[in-house]
This record gives sequence, structure tokens and C-alpha cells, in this order.
Amino acid sequence: MWQAYLVLTIVAWGGYNILFKFATNRIDFFLSFVIIGTIHALTALPWVIDTYLKTGAFSYSMKGVWISVLMGCLLTIGGSAFFWAFKLGAPVAVATPVYGIGVLLLGALVGVLFVGEVITMRWVIGMVLGITSVLLLTIK
Repeated sequence: MWQAYLVLTIVAWGGYNILFKFATNRIDFFLSFVIIGTIHALTALPWVIDTYLKTGAFSYSMKGVWISVLMGCLLTIGGSAFFWAFKLGAPVAVATPVYGIGVLLLGALVGVLFVGEVITMRWVIGMVLGITSVLLLTIK
């Protein structure tokens, strides 16, 4: 079942990232972020209200709150950098796959180095292929 959610994630976030290219010269980058953030918050609001109405409270810890704040900062920094990459001429056929492979490599490294996930030969081959993909897409 989790695989279906990953496919939905790929379609949604892939589309989101591709749309950066088309928004780049059509809207001020900060205005775009305000619109994106507002829509993000408004679409989450029904679940927040539903949770509160059903339970009368929210489940959270201060550590969870601070992690969420950091995630918001990272989302803003990453979105800004991605926006500017397109503004400076990055082709969508290069920038989006390189971003995706970079996330794959970072996630795999964090899983092994900090979460205790196991390194397998398949993992090593995947990392080598990911790095090779980035090099082939970016070196002229």
C-alpha cells in the first residue's frame, strides 16, 4: 500500500517541480511562494479541524514543532534555489531529474549513516548509478 502513496508523491511533487520552470518568468518568485504556502496551509486546514473536532487536541511535542519549523525553512531554501536554477536557464529535463536523484542519494545516505539501515550490494550499485546519472546529465 505504501508504494501507491509513493507513486502519488512522485506525480504530485514531480508536477510541482516541473511547474517551477513554467512559473519562473511569469510571476515574482516571492509572490509565488506566498500563493504556494497559502494553498498548502488551506488544503491542510480541513484535516487539522477534523482532528481537533474528533479528539479535542493535537498530538505534538516541542521537538516535533521545531523539526516542522526546520522543514519549513528547508522547503523555502530549496524552493528558492530551484526557482533560481530555472531563472538562470536550467533545462527542466536536467534540473528535475538531477534534483530527484540528489534527493534519492541524500535519503539513502541518511538512512545508512543515521537511521541504521543496511548497506547491500544493490544499495551500492544504486548509489553508483545515481551518481553516474547526475554526472551524465550535468557535464557538458
